[in-house]
Amino acid sequence: MKRYSVLFLAIITVHLYAQNDSKRDYTWVLGYGSYSNNQYRNTTLFFTPDSFTVNDSTSRGISFWRSAAMICDISGDLLFYTNGFLIHNAQDEMIINGQGLNLGINNNSIEHGNWIHKGDLILPIPDQVDKYILLHSAVLQPFQPVAIYQNLIDMSVNNGQGELIVANQEIVNGGYLYGGLTACRHANGRDWWILIHKYNSDCFVRLLLTPDGISIRGEQCIGLWETTEGIWDAVYSPDGSKYIYYSDTDEKICIFDFDRCNGELSNPVIFQVIPPIYSTYGIAVSPNSRFLYHSLGTELYQYDLEAADIEQSGYLVGEYDGYMSPFQQPNIDRTYFNYPQLAPNGKIYINTGNTTDVLHVIHSPNLKGDSCNFKQHDLQIALNTSAIPNFPNFRLSALSGSGCDTLTSVGEPIKDMGYASIYPNPARSDAAISWRLPSGVSAATLQITGSLGQMVCTEILPAPEGKISLPLAHLPKGMFFYRIFHSEGQLYSGKLWKE
Repeated sequence: MKRYSVLFLAIITVHLYAQNDSKRDYTWVLGYGSYSNNQYRNTTLFFTPDSFTVNDSTSRGISFWRSAAMICDISGDLLFYTNGFLIHNAQDEMIINGQGLNLGINNNSIEHGNWIHKGDLILPIPDQVDKYILLHSAVLQPFQPVAIYQNLIDMSVNNGQGELIVANQEIVNGGYLYGGLTACRHANGRDWWILIHKYNSDCFVRLLLTPDGISIRGEQCIGLWETTEGIWDAVYSPDGSKYIYYSDTDEKICIFDFDRCNGELSNPVIFQVIPPIYSTYGIAVSPNSRFLYHSLGTELYQYDLEAADIEQSGYLVGEYDGYMSPFQQPNIDRTYFNYPQLAPNGKIYINTGNTTDVLHVIHSPNLKGDSCNFKQHDLQIALNTSAIPNFPNFRLSALSGSGCDTLTSVGEPIKDMGYASIYPNPARSDAAISWRLPSGVSAATLQITGSLGQMVCTEILPAPEGKISLPLAHLPKGMFFYRIFHSEGQLYSGKLWKE
């Protein structure tokens, strides 16, 4: 009897994760503005399963260009959000160290944030209260693939206002396509799978987020050989059975069966889609996981994922009607069909890709053909660009009967990644660095350099964990860089701002 009680408790536990996370995407923050003169126009959408409200009166002091990631607490209230450069909390204040994400060569994008679509993704760390992982992409060299970083955010710090306590910890570097960061819940109902496509390859690297952090769980070579760094979009079906991406290299849709137990892909269906204009393109899947929607600038198509021939099932559900945003800037304020995102109310919202004040809406995406009820420029908002929030399906629960629907089959524990944090940042005269090194590392070295690479400071971090002060009064105002390393390589890096 005791063995059955334990099994029942495990089954109940894995279903509670989906219940607790079911409102993580209830608040959407959109908007655009100028970082230099603090002129912003923001819209916040508040969702429930049945409806939503719009608030255009907010001015959150942040501008989104292509990347927008955010997360709510278990009640659906906003916790924090990012444009891939700044991280703000629900009070629209920068969290501690919230200006520390690595933009790589795109430092000229600080006004708008990360320009990579789905370049940022936020996930709650399982079983870690108030701890979140922010996955972040950065282009390090011109016309080259990206590095993918993990950032650890603790929202229990600073009276619940939050702190970025680990910044820019490299997961993979130098050979991965940018864009398309998305996740699917493991069949155990707790952990998260993330697939990263390698550059100049047909291989995917499998990442798994567990209570111990992120680990690499092997790679699989399947599908298209991607030979550019270029923009692409990716999504899992809401039921987790499909992984789909659009290739900007060959202008093809790639559909795979996805195994939520081992993170593997199978049964690829690949076909070409020629876009009518040069624009940005996106994909989304209906709540019932049957219909794929593909936006192509001036055209919107629906595909039946249950059809014997998915390519031939393609149906044109919308053509751009020529509507221009009231701003009326030629060729700028055309309300094209850009990136779609499935919302908690079961509708799909599509932004325009330009600086406009409307969103397109698919009101009944579970229905076939024209019955999906696609309406152009249907929702008036304050202002938006080509950014739309990037969310996984937080409501997906354990895959009952899969053989891995308990919490016993995800592999060995993952090494503690540690952290390093400089506070305050920005600083005026003095700062302090606190750290905990990864398990197995007993000491490290801190170096601080100026913007031109000149050495400013070198300090030995003599213990696995500790805190020391950093006198900064003698330094000029501006941006500095810090890195912490040991004999086997770099551990952490980031930016230090002197006021």
